Amino acid sequence: MLRLGVVSDTISNDYDHAASRAAAWGLPHVEVFSVWDRPVIELNDDEIERIAAISTEHGVTVSNLATLIMRVPATDAARAEQLQQFDRAVEIAGILGLDRIRCYAFLKEPSLDSVWDRIIDALNALLERARGANITLLLENSSYANVQMATESRAVLDAIVDPRLQLLWDPGNAFALGDPTPTVEAWHLLKDRVAHIHLKDSVAHGSNHWVPLGEGALDLDGLLAAITTDGYRGIVSLETYFDDPDPAVREEKTRISAENLHRAIAACPVDTESA
Repeated sequence: MLRLGVVSDTISNDYDHAASRAAAWGLPHVEVFSVWDRPVIELNDDEIERIAAISTEHGVTVSNLATLIMRVPATDAARAEQLQQFDRAVEIAGILGLDRIRCYAFLKEPSLDSVWDRIIDALNALLERARGANITLLLENSSYANVQMATESRAVLDAIVDPRLQLLWDPGNAFALGDPTPTVEAWHLLKDRVAHIHLKDSVAHGSNHWVPLGEGALDLDGLLAAITTDGYRGIVSLETYFDDPDPAVREEKTRISAENLHRAIAACPVDTESA
């Protein structure tokens, strides 16, 4: 049974509207990244409690904090500041009753080897804090960061065996970057540590020309069949990117993505959670 969700600001920065649409579109597990035009990490306690109340009102749950922790240059000063931000993220997670926080592997450098030790050290420092707060770190592969391809994700997971470090796997990011590992093959390489999946689609392998999910070249059907066969029980979440200046157009494309996802699941078929 797949649990479906969406990153709230891919619908709207107005969280009330985003939560209502997520519920209507059958995406009840909502990630919070940018809310009311501010990163969630910058919201005060009253605003976080408002997110909780709105979620309850619309019958959705907040699945994780989609922070940008460690998506900064690989410097000592930036690392120290990010550890402080993580402490605030832990406080926010406590208010929302969450146990998962997204993080990255520093901003992209020309060579992964040149920052490898800093990445491992920073993730271990986050894990020290995470253990005390009963938090699981979700490391996302991203074009902005040093961990992008499936083999790079695998290398980090093998270097840090702590189960509190899990992968927030975005096969669309890897596909758009031209990852030589095919999507389904990448799933089998990573599946033992994948706790959350982001979905987006692009027109071709190696292209970041984003289109609604199911209308590009990502092997969505193959991926859904693979994760279903393997009994994946994490969340599958839409994280769409569109360049359209009109927010209504971006919202509509996210709605189409949700519709296409449900259609692909029905064809698979896969049982989904209703709430």
